[in-house]
Amino acid sequence: MDLKSWMADEMSDMRSRLRSSVLDVIPLERHKEQVDGGGSTVTSLLWHIGRHQDIATNAVLLGEPQVLGGYADRCNSGQLDAADGLAEAESQEITAVLDSAGVVAYYEAVCESTSRHLAAGSFGELDRVPDSHAALEAAGVKRDTVPWLFNMWEAKPASFHVRWEAISHGVTHTGEMVSMRNRMGLSPF
Repeated sequence: MDLKSWMADEMSDMRSRLRSSVLDVIPLERHKEQVDGGGSTVTSLLWHIGRHQDIATNAVLLGEPQVLGGYADRCNSGQLDAADGLAEAESQEITAVLDSAGVVAYYEAVCESTSRHLAAGSFGELDRVPDSHAALEAAGVKRDTVPWLFNMWEAKPASFHVRWEAISHGVTHTGEMVSMRNRMGLSPF
C-alpha cells in the first residue's frame, strides 16, 4: 500500500468511526450538552477539529479558500473571529452561537474536501514545508490571538498537516466524544 492510499484509508476510517460511534448515537439536541456539568460539547469539538483541518489543508497546504466560506451561514459563525474554536478549551460563548446541525454539515464537508484532495494527491510533496505563518495570516488568524498555533505549525512539513490536523486530531477528539457518549448513558455496548 502506498502512503497516499494509507492516508486516504485512515481518513475514511476516522470519518466512519465518528459517524457510527458519535453522530449516529448522540441526538443532535444533545450536541451542546456538557456531560457531568463541565467539559467540552460535541458541537464545540466538531467546530474545533473542523477549523483546524480546514485551515491546515485548504489555507496552508492548498492556498485555497476554506470550506467554511460555504458553511458560515449554516454554522451561524459569521460574527466569530477566524481563530475562534482553535483553542483546546471550549468557549461557551462561541458554542452558544453555533448551529449544531450546521457544524456537523461543515465538519463533514471539510472531511469530504480533505478526502478528495488525498485521493487526488493535491497536497503535493508531503516533505515540503509550507509557509504556515503567511497562510494563517491570510486566513485571518492573528499570531497575537493564537501564538501557540503559529509555533506548533512553524517549519512543519505538509505531512504533519495531513497526519495530525486532518487525521490524528480527529481520531483524538472522536475518542473524547465516545467517552462523552458513554457518560450520557448512550453506549450501544
